[in-house]
Amino acid sequence: DSFLGGFREMPFNVAGVRRATAGSEYPNLGAAMLVYALLAGVALLENRPELRATFVFLLTGGLAFTYSRGAWLAGFAGLAALAALASTEAGLRRFTPSAVYLSLLGLFVAREEITQLRLGSENANDFYAAVYRVPPEYAFAPGERTLVPVTVTNTGQKPWRVEEQFHISYHLYETAARPLTDGPRSDLPRDVLPGDSVTIQAEVRIPPKAGRYLLLWDLVHEDTTWFSGQGVRPGAVRLLAGDPPMAADAIREDDAVRAIPDALGWRPSRLELWRLAARMWASNPFFGVGPDNFRWTYGLVAGKAVFDTRVFANNLFFELAATVGTFGLAAFLAALMFALQSGYPGSSISPSSCAAFALLVAMTVHGLTDYLFAFTGHYLTLGLALGTAVRSAESAAKK
Repeated sequence: DSFLGGFREMPFNVAGVRRATAGSEYPNLGAAMLVYALLAGVALLENRPELRATFVFLLTGGLAFTYSRGAWLAGFAGLAALAALASTEAGLRRFTPSAVYLSLLGLFVAREEITQLRLGSENANDFYAAVYRVPPEYAFAPGERTLVPVTVTNTGQKPWRVEEQFHISYHLYETAARPLTDGPRSDLPRDVLPGDSVTIQAEVRIPPKAGRYLLLWDLVHEDTTWFSGQGVRPGAVRLLAGDPPMAADAIREDDAVRAIPDALGWRPSRLELWRLAARMWASNPFFGVGPDNFRWTYGLVAGKAVFDTRVFANNLFFELAATVGTFGLAAFLAALMFALQSGYPGSSISPSSCAAFALLVAMTVHGLTDYLFAFTGHYLTLGLALGTAVRSAESAAKK
């Protein structure tokens, strides 16, 4: 982590499990780079089957720990393309890389709970879901510390295991727009499986200043996420410290609760992001909203005041349509299709031409679920693959 901190903004977890990033700023981008190396290596080691199998094993192991489903699928698509391009003399050996790849990923999925959750879910919003049952109001003396019962039901797909550091806490608001503080953590009494409910004796620290507050109960998976950060609605309770008079600027519960999803977290699914990209494309069909502008404007299109500006469309083609419009998307597709058509190895099959073709296939497949061009290495690799594919076609034509 210390070494990789020089390449990424922060460590990335999924449901409490650290995701490998390689020398990249994000796990999906690092996974794509591993796929490129995997495919190029398999193509260049065609005549070294023993070394090639070991190479596939090592890179697939690294790829597994990125937990990138799109990259896993892209890697298989690229290996399948290489198997199809292999000479007939190779026989069944052409399928060895694919077999090693699928076997290792299959074992990884079978033993890792999080991979099973990810394969059955769109995103982390499906892992973390809860319903809170709390009274509408608390009344305590200023500065008091007390325990109150909070009942929560696990309506998500991930178990809340005590050993994985699940706790309950709260966010305290003095005004609807400004959080005052976070409360102390309180432990779960036991593991809570999906569908189960539990009552927690949670600690509350009353502010020393008399007044009216809003307390929002919120579960937290330590070092991973607040549940509200995944779009889960907290449990809202009015808190009276002492017996204050009704102030003109006191929080109105309806206004505060209505602001919770924006204030504490909005995590759109891929389908939501794709729909937003389509809306941007429809409003600026020819030239789009400008390069790299999806992440700066998608929340505004959705009517959100607060949104994460690190989020892309999670689809290469929708992102291009939204940002560079029909002309930009058409130019990219034309270059890609021309390279795939002209770069498909014919009678003269070279390792470099096979590698270029497999890279383009993998990029196309991976681009259906992730946006790859947020990292310089990916569009440099695309340029290399495009140039190699076209150059191989020109060399074959001269022969």
